[in-house]
Amino acid sequence: MDIELVKLIKVEDWYGGKTAVMRTLRKGKGRNAYTDSTVYFRIKIEVNGESKFSNYNEESGVPIEEQEDFKQMTLEQRAELIKDSSLIKLQLDHYILPSLLQKVIKTMKKNMVVSMTTTLVKEKLQTNFVSDWLNQYELFKEGDTVKFTISLFGIENTSYFYKNVLADKLSILLRLKATAGEFFKRNNPRKAAKIYQKANGYFNFGDVANNNAAEDEESEAYKATMKELDTLKLTCFTNLVVCKFKVKEYQ
Repeated sequence: MDIELVKLIKVEDWYGGKTAVMRTLRKGKGRNAYTDSTVYFRIKIEVNGESKFSNYNEESGVPIEEQEDFKQMTLEQRAELIKDSSLIKLQLDHYILPSLLQKVIKTMKKNMVVSMTTTLVKEKLQTNFVSDWLNQYELFKEGDTVKFTISLFGIENTSYFYKNVLADKLSILLRLKATAGEFFKRNNPRKAAKIYQKANGYFNFGDVANNNAAEDEESEAYKATMKELDTLKLTCFTNLVVCKFKVKEYQ
């Protein structure tokens, strides 16, 4: 008897008990996405074996892992693909994906295709905020087996925080504060604390005050923005303390 090995598929049981199993259907190349990266991808969502959402070409008859393979495309074709309006484009730190799906994408590289099958609906899927194409609180229910198939085509990393002008730093930190506050309102102080910690890190490590952009520190606009940032620093620190108290993480 002759046996031909056609393909090896990497299988990972993330939490044990086969409650979240990821399969690598096609390898990728390059760096992984960061928390604040913008990503471009296709996704198919199946619930209990029934397709609920897909932005793949389902009628082509070509297996998903063989569709739009960078290895078979020119650089020009890859660039055109990223412009395709049917791709989903989002910034990860807007938290509009379920936490498990967000974690999966952060492990991926460009051109990678994976599937994730999970039964952890309440713990890992009914989390974060809804988007205009996915309401995880309505689509999934306890007892469901959910399968995601994802192809990642683009990763755009934002510029380093410390390189921004002061006004942009303020905008980023205000967005982080608003996001953390929304998680706190949703009775998720642990997630809120992580985001406040990220914001506080920018203050504590000097990224806010370093003036890498060489702005005029004596200008009225710069002084006014710095004053807002000083107030924001105190607010974020105070809110972090409240979150830590809520989750009983004392020092």
